[in-house]
Amino acid sequence: MRFGWLGVALVSAGLCLSANDGSAATVDTIDVGTQISTFSNDVRGFWFTAPTDFWIVGIDVPTDASSANFHAAVLRLPANPPSFPSATSTYDVLYDVRNQATAVSGLSIAVSSGDVIGVLGNRGDVNSYGSGPYVTSILGNPVTLKRFGTQNPLSSLSFNVPVWREPGGAISRVFLTVSDMDPTAPVPLPAGFPMLLAGAGALLVLRRNRRA
Repeated sequence: MRFGWLGVALVSAGLCLSANDGSAATVDTIDVGTQISTFSNDVRGFWFTAPTDFWIVGIDVPTDASSANFHAAVLRLPANPPSFPSATSTYDVLYDVRNQATAVSGLSIAVSSGDVIGVLGNRGDVNSYGSGPYVTSILGNPVTLKRFGTQNPLSSLSFNVPVWREPGGAISRVFLTVSDMDPTAPVPLPAGFPMLLAGAGALLVLRRNRRA
């Protein structure tokens, strides 16, 4: 099949528009610091208030404390969790995984700015503790991860168990991979592509009229 000069021009222009107008997602893993100690049995984690809109696209638990399979959960609370020994069972479970050997990818968990998010996770019911409260960032936006937990092992608990916070103390380290774009959203055409196609159609009509 012969495209001729118009086909070559159309393909070339389309490639240029895609390169210039297309936007790629920014993907990053939230820094949770290094391990300072371990704690066994009841699961711990961290909570934070989302500083921006983003999507959680992956989750993992480091193998510093244990190389056993991991358990993890992501919760959305209607307000800051109560201080221990008070606790709350009012929250939405956004994601829950048990007995997982390797990192989970391909998630699309939407988080809006201002959401209160609680994260729980460990491997083999052994928490990898990091310093807390821990100052870090989500896609360049400052955020503080604070101690969060429940008096239950995640490997066997059933939601909705009571969860709580403490103003100080270690966090249990869980890796969240986040994106500034919904990974399931269709990729839009470059802004100038419809105009390019319309122009190409007009040129084809003009060439045919000249040959007639």
